[in-house]
Amino acid sequence: MKIAAVGLIAFSLVPSVLLAQSNPFENPVTETAGGLLGIIKIVTNWVATFIAAIAIIMILYSAFLFLTGGGNPETQKKAKDILIYGIIGIVVAFLAFGIVRLVESFLR
Repeated sequence: MKIAAVGLIAFSLVPSVLLAQSNPFENPVTETAGGLLGIIKIVTNWVATFIAAIAIIMILYSAFLFLTGGGNPETQKKAKDILIYGIIGIVVAFLAFGIVRLVESFLR
């Protein structure tokens, strides 16, 4: 029960953590040169949020496998691999935001 509550809280905080810097009232399509950068920002926000959500689900699944593996080395290896891929997914999601902001700073 505690694991489900922690997972629900973590999953509900993903959009607020990843999109904390964005202003929901700004329209990036009309505020950029030609609107292309705005469209790229919108698509990147959606894709990175989706990737981060999937990565958190993978990490929770990995924890479930660790807990229910019963000392089975194959299950522990599978859980470790899933955990590594989940962490890589979160890093990729954060890098997506950083790369878009870097390109935006060069174009403005």
